[in-house]
Amino acid sequence: MKKAIIATFVFLAMQAIVPAIGTFILGAFASGSPEETGQVSAAILAPTVIGIELLFAYLLTVGALYAWQMLTPASGLQSRRRAVPMAMLIMLALIAVANIINELLGLPDMAADQLPALMYNPLCVICIALFGPVVEEIVFRRVVIGSLLEGGYRPMVAIAVSSLLFAAVHINPAQMPVAFIVGFLLGWLYVRTGSLLVPAACHVLNNVLGVVLFHTMPDTGLIDCIGGTADALLVAAAFTVAGIILLQAYIRLTADTDKFGKKSV
Repeated sequence: MKKAIIATFVFLAMQAIVPAIGTFILGAFASGSPEETGQVSAAILAPTVIGIELLFAYLLTVGALYAWQMLTPASGLQSRRRAVPMAMLIMLALIAVANIINELLGLPDMAADQLPALMYNPLCVICIALFGPVVEEIVFRRVVIGSLLEGGYRPMVAIAVSSLLFAAVHINPAQMPVAFIVGFLLGWLYVRTGSLLVPAACHVLNNVLGVVLFHTMPDTGLIDCIGGTADALLVAAAFTVAGIILLQAYIRLTADTDKFGKKSV
């Protein structure tokens, strides 16, 4: 458990430290005049600056995990390409159900004001859709779940703890329920296949889909697109059934021993 908490702390710390350093560097160029102070403030919140900070935070997170021997160069990189397409179909079904539930909960969205600017910046989009998912899988699936399993925790306990930590680091209430649900599936996929490729591909799919939906339906929720709450619940039920069927097929596809030397869950 200690290693899992440390890995999560490293991830959060880098998200805070790198922007703080960026703010300090930009502030050093200001003379103190109101005009320059305003320019520096605008620069700190500029999407490109945020994108650069995200990129450095991700790189430093992985570097720190390597430096502290929580991660080895080949860990979790087994290829299970044949499992990816079906895993993505399961992910699509889960995304639909999770987002409908999230909209019904109506939790406050702390990122609503800043997100549009980030979504129109190429570097931020790359970080959100590609680098972020990969690094998060390294931290929350490879290191957190891996360390818990190696510490003797049962697979479902390890997956649940990883999902809770994954939801907690999102901070934004509107993202937490979806993060927990999606994180649980990603964790299960990792334990089931013993490959980081499978959950990483599904996580990238989830975030890419989020970017696409933002640009194609920026002001429309999933429930509104479906036609209302009653219809949305029916769609959620249908996707749930489809997901269960796909899950059973996936279990048969990956019916072997996982990388941890235990029978797959």
